[in-house]
Amino acid sequence: MRDYGFDFFEFDGKPSTDFSMMLFSHGSYSDPEPNETEVEVPGMNGVLHFWDGTFSEVTETYPMIVKGKDGTEIREKVEELRSWLLSKRQYCRLCDTLHPDYYRMGIYKGKSPVRYSQNEQMGSLEIEFQCKPQKFFKSGEIFETISNNTVIRNNTHFTALPLITVYGTSGSLTVGGITMSITGINGSATIDCELQEVPGYNDKTTLANGKFPVLNPGNTIIKYSGFSSVKIAPRWWTL
Repeated sequence: MRDYGFDFFEFDGKPSTDFSMMLFSHGSYSDPEPNETEVEVPGMNGVLHFWDGTFSEVTETYPMIVKGKDGTEIREKVEELRSWLLSKRQYCRLCDTLHPDYYRMGIYKGKSPVRYSQNEQMGSLEIEFQCKPQKFFKSGEIFETISNNTVIRNNTHFTALPLITVYGTSGSLTVGGITMSITGINGSATIDCELQEVPGYNDKTTLANGKFPVLNPGNTIIKYSGFSSVKIAPRWWTL
């Protein structure tokens, strides 16, 4: 992210400074809640909790200020920002200078009333994004070349779904206890463990136990044969 000397957010690669807006406080966000079902059992104290392994979305709120020569100019800048944000009707990358080590995937929620200063040369408003619960570490986006029998350590409390690129014509890959093989590769193939697909090679991919690789908390051993090299972006995340 570019350094403007003050704080700002960036959505889908576009900074709020493009609209003359900057952050004036840390804002707030709601904690993600586990998606679970509570069942009361007659004769038992408390309840049973059945968690499906997922979390609810969170709301990220950015208190913003915008400057202008008068209220009309401020309104035009705000409307331009709103129009651009509302044009993105899917999750986009959201990051800010207050938390430089991670990003979220969010979508603009709308409803941002503006409060003007007495001389109408400054406005303040709150921008809300509805976000997936994960905070993705930027360090987890970096591809690392993996030697055979390499140990990768996940220092978070959550299972990561990596992006893996294999090079060669065919081979097998074992991540922890999960093995998969790919044939007929034209140079390289990318394994997206979140989307659970190998674009262009789904019909040439065999999953030994029907599952895609994951990186559980702690140590995971990576083994492969046939491929000339393997690179992994682990996609670490936390809450």
